[in-house]
Amino acid sequence: MSSPPVSAPWRAAHVLALSSLAVTQPVLGVLGDNPTFFVAHHADRGEVLLVSGLVAFAVPVALIAVELLVGLVRRAWAWPVHLVVMGLLAAVVAAGVLDDLVAAVLDDLPYVSGPVTVLGAAGAGYAFTRAYVRRDLLRSVVSVLAFAPAVFLGFFAFASPTRDLLFPEAVAAADVTVTGAQPPIFVVVFDELPLASVLTVDGVTIDAERFPNLARLADDGIWYPNATSVAAYTHEAVPAILTGNRVHDDNVPPTASGHPDNLFTFLAQDYDIAAYEQLTELCPSDLCEESSSGGPRAADDVLYEDLAVVAGHVTLPGLLEGWLPTINDTWANFGHDPVALDLEAERMTNDRHAFVDALGDYDRVGQFRAAVDEIQARGAPWLTFIHTVFPHVPWTYHADGSSYPNPGNTGLSDNEWTTSSGADFALQRHLLQAERADLLLGEFLDRLEAEGLYDDALVVFTADHGASFTVGTHRRVPEEDSLAGLMPVPLVVKPPATTPVADHRDDRTAETIDILPTIADLLDTELPWEVDGTSLVGPVPEAHERGIYAKGETVSTDATHLDVESVVDHIWDRFGVGDHLQLYGLGPDGALIDGPVAAVAGSGEDPEACWSAIDPVPGTTGWVSGRIETDQEGTLDLGVVVGGRIAGTTTVYETQEGDHRVFALADPALWSEDVVPSLWHVTDGAWFEVPEC
Repeated sequence: MSSPPVSAPWRAAHVLALSSLAVTQPVLGVLGDNPTFFVAHHADRGEVLLVSGLVAFAVPVALIAVELLVGLVRRAWAWPVHLVVMGLLAAVVAAGVLDDLVAAVLDDLPYVSGPVTVLGAAGAGYAFTRAYVRRDLLRSVVSVLAFAPAVFLGFFAFASPTRDLLFPEAVAAADVTVTGAQPPIFVVVFDELPLASVLTVDGVTIDAERFPNLARLADDGIWYPNATSVAAYTHEAVPAILTGNRVHDDNVPPTASGHPDNLFTFLAQDYDIAAYEQLTELCPSDLCEESSSGGPRAADDVLYEDLAVVAGHVTLPGLLEGWLPTINDTWANFGHDPVALDLEAERMTNDRHAFVDALGDYDRVGQFRAAVDEIQARGAPWLTFIHTVFPHVPWTYHADGSSYPNPGNTGLSDNEWTTSSGADFALQRHLLQAERADLLLGEFLDRLEAEGLYDDALVVFTADHGASFTVGTHRRVPEEDSLAGLMPVPLVVKPPATTPVADHRDDRTAETIDILPTIADLLDTELPWEVDGTSLVGPVPEAHERGIYAKGETVSTDATHLDVESVVDHIWDRFGVGDHLQLYGLGPDGALIDGPVAAVAGSGEDPEACWSAIDPVPGTTGWVSGRIETDQEGTLDLGVVVGGRIAGTTTVYETQEGDHRVFALADPALWSEDVVPSLWHVTDGAWFEVPEC
């Protein structure tokens, strides 16, 4: 037998070269352009370098080791195994090229494009392997590419946006002195809270029944009902709040080095600062006496698990990405939800929560409460900034604070709502979690009052951006039909008691970039740098064009008032019962909730269906899940009954597989731990109990 045309050392070099095209370049390209990934994991410089090294060398080293081990077992097998490795790597490279190309050509046939891409990539891998064996020129080209990892690593470290994490510039306190009153300042930013979610049916008033604490703060301060966000993603929206500037450049790291002129550096000379940032690090540690820098540091295994997920999404063909946890506009802890349960990912087993072992670091409610517990009266002027990733997805909380498993987001494909049923189910869960968020705001306000700080404090409350629940729109990328959900956000400024408030409502056109100049104005201190925002307590400027930035583009509008009322109308049309919302009435007969099922029960059990329940998750209430077996096509209206009382309703839709799966939320106030909930089929106004299969 003739010797292989490539020696063992060059085989290793060739694996390294092809791996750099298949894995290193695409993954480092994504990570380099998205430094927020590292900020969200609180990775220091050493960890950033370690991750880049893993991306460049983990896969080729593992593959080379396999080849070497096979060669030790039987030398003749080493060359065939090497060819298989090279073919697989070439197929991955080809898949990256073919994915978008095939999807564009077969745009109307999404279920065909995936298999075509995989088959095309496999064919390309086979063709490459044959040419690699026969062509000296191709092997020479691959040999030259052995230097590619060094090039990609160099670009990542010195030319990508992540460079600022490796070589941050020094940030100093601004040369500013607050010569007047120096009240305690508290800025609270909730995440993903549209203005429409907190309004009454008239669309112009905060719903004090559902959001009593937000209404309480607005009654003591100034509410700006025409306020909008300037960015649809947190890593840009929060820096905009803190700097008073719009997004002018792509992929700027959400760090102090990336945004040196901000609220913290503005006040650092006169104020002690406590900054609790979730996805940003704009408060330099040497200027902040207390800084979470995003909260507790993520466990290493979470960082590396998330790195693996990112690498999979970047390198695998779209057909295979469905096997990975979804990213869904989050930056860390992909797929890790408290007692996560994804009915659309049964291939990963129903007990997906057992796959997660680092949830303590991602207790959003606990993190907010820990920040609030640190608030106390102090002798020196103090600024507290709290950003919480709440009520942001995942939606797993009832309004009363109890939790339920995450059922996933049915009807959400590539973050676009494809079905009205899926969008409404998500809206139901969001609204419940938004009410839970109001309880957290109440705990914050109560703490200020308990410490004797509330009256004299300057308090600002807002959200970084909203979200769209309109079918046919992207959940977070702005477009004409989603602006009313994404741009308008709650904004309340409560000045110190020494600054009288003439009117508790100000209808001027406002933006979140106006917060920093407003704080400066209330402190009677000028900002030492130019900002895009303007003070909200001065003269009312003329209405101006506003925009919201996302993924490299700004969508602008010159509308004085966005159509928030249409979003409010949908909420109340879907869940309104008289003068209040019944959020547990996702299906028919929502007005019957809390009433006895006996009043509407038909005779006997439902002959058309049976169901198999999924066992409850300990510590959770107010939900029922399972699979419905029925010959009925299309929709199936169901009610949840606990102890003879109706606790919730829902509408279940037939899946593409021809079956019905149910995840119904029910009022936990009506729950009873010692009573097993039952499902009832609602048809023609009558309720029939669905037996277990």
